[in-house]
Amino acid sequence: SWTFRRAVSSSASAGGAKGGSASGSKGTTSASIVHPTAWVTSARAYPARRFDPTLILPHEPGSARIISNTTRDAQQSNLSAEMADKHRQAIGRLINACYLPPGQTSAAATDDDAQPAGATPFLGYEQTWGGTVPMFDVWKRGVDPFAELREMSSHMRDTPASALIRANAINSMSTQPKDVVREWVRRAYIAGVDVFTNFCAHNDWRNHIAVAEAVHEVGGHYQACLSWAVLHSDPTIYNVRWAVEFFRPLVEQLGAHSLYVKDPSGVLTPDMAGQLAAALKDAYPHLPLVFHTHYQTGYGYMSYSKAVENGANGIECSLGFADGAGQPYSLTMLRALEDLGIDVGTPNRDAMHEVVKYCKTIAPYYKQDDIRRPDISVEVNGIAGGQRSILDKELTECDQPHLIAEVDTEVAITRREGGTVCQVTPVADSYAREAMRRLRGQPKDRDFAPGYRAILTGEGGLVKEPCDPTQQAQAIWERATATVKAMVSSGVLTNQCEAELNAGAASDEDASGSWLRELVAVLEEAAGPIRRNTRAEEVRHRIAQLEGIIADASTGTKPAAVVTLKSLQRRIARAADVDASGKVINTVEDRISVLRSELESLETEAKNAAPPSLSQQEYEALLLRTAEPSVYSKLVASVDTRVTAANTGGKVSTAIESPALALSSGSYTDAFRSLVSGSGFVSVCFADTLAPALDDARAALRKLAEEHKEIGDKLDFDAEPGTPEARRVKDWTVLQAAYGVAAIPNLIRDFFINVDSNPSAWEPTYDVKAEENDNAEEQPQEEVQEEDDGFVVHYGNFVARAIIREINGYPPLYV
Repeated sequence: SWTFRRAVSSSASAGGAKGGSASGSKGTTSASIVHPTAWVTSARAYPARRFDPTLILPHEPGSARIISNTTRDAQQSNLSAEMADKHRQAIGRLINACYLPPGQTSAAATDDDAQPAGATPFLGYEQTWGGTVPMFDVWKRGVDPFAELREMSSHMRDTPASALIRANAINSMSTQPKDVVREWVRRAYIAGVDVFTNFCAHNDWRNHIAVAEAVHEVGGHYQACLSWAVLHSDPTIYNVRWAVEFFRPLVEQLGAHSLYVKDPSGVLTPDMAGQLAAALKDAYPHLPLVFHTHYQTGYGYMSYSKAVENGANGIECSLGFADGAGQPYSLTMLRALEDLGIDVGTPNRDAMHEVVKYCKTIAPYYKQDDIRRPDISVEVNGIAGGQRSILDKELTECDQPHLIAEVDTEVAITRREGGTVCQVTPVADSYAREAMRRLRGQPKDRDFAPGYRAILTGEGGLVKEPCDPTQQAQAIWERATATVKAMVSSGVLTNQCEAELNAGAASDEDASGSWLRELVAVLEEAAGPIRRNTRAEEVRHRIAQLEGIIADASTGTKPAAVVTLKSLQRRIARAADVDASGKVINTVEDRISVLRSELESLETEAKNAAPPSLSQQEYEALLLRTAEPSVYSKLVASVDTRVTAANTGGKVSTAIESPALALSSGSYTDAFRSLVSGSGFVSVCFADTLAPALDDARAALRKLAEEHKEIGDKLDFDAEPGTPEARRVKDWTVLQAAYGVAAIPNLIRDFFINVDSNPSAWEPTYDVKAEENDNAEEQPQEEVQEEDDGFVVHYGNFVARAIIREINGYPPLYV
């Protein structure tokens, strides 16, 4: 493990701005966190960003910042992530003034990438990028995500910018190799991102490692994120003690600069928000704590207030397109916090109002600007706010709006069968795709949506509750067949080899006796005990968490612990869940009893089970493609034995004629190792099993440039380092890696062909004609003047409104 130290600048150690002291009386102290020297040194190779990562947010209770996300999550949640680039850039120009104290002018920038030193500390930040925005740049808007980010950054040089990162999926819909993760973070940092808010829907801390390393390498701010959810039947799964424990490795091993509680569905109640804030600030007082919620249930304003009252240092709100599936309104929360006596920094309210007015101006141009009303049923279906408007729009455009309510119900069922993972993209999208697939008449027990299959097979990470075992077994088989088909498609294996691997199978549904099916069976013999042990460990932790809550409350010296216990008791009683015998679970003690029964069953099953042919260490080495030849030999022998015993006509290894696999020679090629790695349940961090992909992506990009003149004309692979041409090759290489394989056919190829040269390839995401008509009406016209009691009245132009505003004492409009 690593050790870290949180770097503290001289201004912070001297006191800095109010709320900026770097010391803490409890928890991990700043002196115990050390960033490795290698990371600090490597960061110097990149343009120095203006904002010291330790001076972006205050950490003391009583100091909080209103963080705006109008151009990211607000428009993703309420405009289906389809806000046009020109509107996002215009908002960016207005937003920069919000972070300048009244009377302060913008500092001059040194060049396109770097920003000057000397920024005011503890400004907070603006969430401008990440989430679904980069993919929709490519898919819906036809703009280069990194070029668009650079342009946005050029307008916001006084504003720290953040991006929401989906762990190893970065801003795609599937897990990426670690070299791709590292390069994505690097390109985003250079283009203008200061704060990287990294979350994993599975709350699997292993999925934070690659992003945290990459952020530290470039010198950015690593914001460690917990994804909060609820399970209506068992409200003890997501509890205060679990939250504190979840953050510990992210703080102590990965060097988080700040903590972030992400409530993607708006199900975090005010009571729970206050408890979480208090517990996390008690455990990690030296770190800033930020809360993010959605307004879908109507809790948002109340939850934010309780979080800040209990020590939170930031809340994410929206100046434009607030409420609905998005976030609470920034100016309302700003006023509320001021009334509470919170130090909110020096936001420029006049500038904030200008953002609000501009957003009201463009809102009518977007068809999906139909803000949803609060709906408490979100507690049950868990639809994420960032997905809500996208899902509704997709069903409406497919003439299936009548399915929206049914999809919500089916999503809840799918989530329960698929591990009860927090519903935030990409997991939220995976549950929704699977639910829609079923509602459209496709079978529930096979042919799963790829993302849902990834959850069942462990590719996404750990799950909170066991997956449906029948679906899981089928998903693992589908993973193996998909691996073979991918190898055939890429030319690694032949069609004949695929046929030989499947020889002896009675049908697609019953492939017993084939070499591939028996390979899956042998791997599953080893994976089953690993899943059982992982579940047993999860249950032990949960029992310890609940017993700890009871113990803290019983001391009589911790009033907050008493509040936590009573709150948990109320939620358990309200859920009215039942145990296996049909008895209602009314108390925390009842839930502990249920968990103990499950643990006893798991331990008995482990005691009575025959030892698997492969140990956990051997199995996971196979997943990572690092196993010793002896382990592969043992695996092949076990599979051959099963094929022979089945006697269905399946081929043993020596009869499978494939130069790539070379099974008859007894050597274990990279192709064979990849086949094995892709045919079992994933019990390790999935990104660790993936081969580096950037070199292949660059080769694929070069091939596209050779095949399509439209692409070749835009790229110069021999450009001098540091030039815009070289930068584009690097940007497009990582885009090719992230989006080269997507559910949308030829997504990235068509983007490369048409971007900057054929904007008509993308349908406008808003009513362009209406905006043009409105702008035409705004053009200055010949003035008609009339004398009216000594006043000159101007008709029909922008100047008239400006003068009217001045007469009535309003601040001037931006011109």
